[in-house]
Amino acid sequence: DDEEKTPEEKIIHLLKQAKLCVLKKDLKGAEKKLHEALFMAEEEKHTNAIIYTYDLMANVAFLAGKLDSAETLFKATLGLMLSSGVEKDSNAAIEISLKLAAIYAMQGKNELAVLGYEWCVKLMEEKLVRLKEVTDGSLSEEYKANTRLLLGMTLDSFGRYLRANGHWELARQQYVKALAISHEVQGDQHPQTVVLMSDLATTLDALGRFAEAEELSGRACIIAEETEHPEQPTVFLNHAGVLLHQENYSLAKAMYMKALQLAQKQKDAITAQEVRKGLDELQKRRAKAQIAAV
Repeated sequence: DDEEKTPEEKIIHLLKQAKLCVLKKDLKGAEKKLHEALFMAEEEKHTNAIIYTYDLMANVAFLAGKLDSAETLFKATLGLMLSSGVEKDSNAAIEISLKLAAIYAMQGKNELAVLGYEWCVKLMEEKLVRLKEVTDGSLSEEYKANTRLLLGMTLDSFGRYLRANGHWELARQQYVKALAISHEVQGDQHPQTVVLMSDLATTLDALGRFAEAEELSGRACIIAEETEHPEQPTVFLNHAGVLLHQENYSLAKAMYMKALQLAQKQKDAITAQEVRKGLDELQKRRAKAQIAAV
């Protein structure tokens, strides 16, 4: 009965309902529940509940594509966290800073995006140096591993941003570090490691480092096939592109066909469209090469 619940129980119930709305993609319903929860949390002066609710509101705004609202709410969440004694390099604070950098990137605020990503990387790298020195068992290995994975996620996000803006060499540097972390912490077979291998390969390809790109994307394909990776079509598509740029047309075509087959099986229309674009490009290049050979 709602009357018998303590204010804290009522807040928790509203937050659970909001999360359920998000799962059902009812973002308006989630917003309504979160506003109710925030009103109660502020009445009770329950700091943790206020912070948690703000964070959820920010994520809901982000999912709804309301980037300006999400930015304001994430900043408010971060401000509340820091004023309640949370360290600026805590994993929770870094996660929010990383989301803000991603929002700036989506808004085209490139200077702020770069500053945000660099700030997150710097804080995380400095933190990991300190964590290495803690050998008294006061920090769990799981916490250390999660912190390294968060740095990996930050480097991956920064790498994707740099790649999208044509900064290929800087992107390569981030991907190399992210891949090393994923490889060490999660192993070669992990889905994230495979995606990073494939992304680094396409970056090397753009830099004209074709032999390295082919070797790496080929390895990513083998592991993706062995592990039935969910992003298999994209991994094969990337490998086909690398082969195409090396003028290995017959093998590139075989890879494109494999990617298309997998994309259709997964009902992945976007990747299927990318594959068709690749096949068109392959046909044009092949025709050009045949004319040149005459």
